[in-house]
Amino acid sequence: DDVTQYRYFSRLIPSDGGTARATVEYFRTRRPDLRHMGVLYVNDAYGSAFHQAIQESALGIDPPDERILVKGSPFSYNKAILNRDEIDLAVKTLADTGYRAFFGVFYDEHYPLIMESAVKFGIAGPGYVWIISDGLSATYLHGRSYPSGSPLAIASQGIGILKAEGGREVPGGDAGYDKFARAWYGQTEEMERYYNCAGHPASNSKGTPDIYFQAEPGFFGDRKLNPTAGAVFTYDTVAAMGLAACGLLKEEEEKRVEGGGESASPVPEEVLNAGLDGSSASAEAGANRTQLSTTREYFNGEDLFKAFVRQEFEGASGDIRVDPATTSRDPSSAFFVLYNVDGTEGEDGTVTFSVDTVSHTTRSEEEEGTEETE
Repeated sequence: DDVTQYRYFSRLIPSDGGTARATVEYFRTRRPDLRHMGVLYVNDAYGSAFHQAIQESALGIDPPDERILVKGSPFSYNKAILNRDEIDLAVKTLADTGYRAFFGVFYDEHYPLIMESAVKFGIAGPGYVWIISDGLSATYLHGRSYPSGSPLAIASQGIGILKAEGGREVPGGDAGYDKFARAWYGQTEEMERYYNCAGHPASNSKGTPDIYFQAEPGFFGDRKLNPTAGAVFTYDTVAAMGLAACGLLKEEEEKRVEGGGESASPVPEEVLNAGLDGSSASAEAGANRTQLSTTREYFNGEDLFKAFVRQEFEGASGDIRVDPATTSRDPSSAFFVLYNVDGTEGEDGTVTFSVDTVSHTTRSEEEEGTEETE
């Protein structure tokens, strides 16, 4: 996000600031009874920036009588050594506020110590709200068991995890994500063979690079693996870069014609106006794309960056818009998911937790209302 260091940085994933705005908007619209929020955050670049963004978003709420008072409490990040005393001090600082709503910005490895401490100081469990950022993976608690009545069983019940995602498939839907999902699951055996030949390293506990994942027959058609949020955002990013590049070449061609010069080569309209779905990009048009290269030798990185930031289109992850102030995805066009953690007590005296979607939204405070599905 440091535009002074990375002048041509942009992305179609919301920034942490965008997610912070979604967090504040959730409390403002869904929990109007809570006008005070404690933020427990890891004191690294991620946690500090997230905390600052929450503070700014809370202070920027209009009308002022709906603003949320935020109190932050940091703790140091050291993956090798987790300091229980320091975490206790940070949690106690929030406990002393008397607040009932808390937002956590930390990682998987911090979760046990933090939530045990929250129970110890009386700010977790019934009557308290905890929502945690995507620093905590949504799968961390899924299937995890704790002894019934233990601090972690008490603290984990009902917490939320908020994160930006690519979308949700709706059977028979016609949104960008639905189209993307149909294309993903509709890939053929030829793509399975290509995937296997590419030699993608498998995820394994030992991190061994010579173990490769092999897609079984029916891998795509049988829906054996859903596309991740990363896949959806990557797809949209590549599409946006292509549209930006084509747009630059189209502008150059139009300037050439307006200036009285002849086109360096006939450029078919279906090439200049080719859409994301390829509906107007026929095989003939694809063959003629090379003609565009003669209209201008090159465009530079600054040209492409500026064109990328201007892109607006319906992508796999929703309506793509980039905030020109941050050059990251406009959070009002992003898809945020709130996961709910729910436990079930078994006969063995343990509570096993599942993680399910409780609501999602594609709007933030700039638009009228907040669109949610529960």
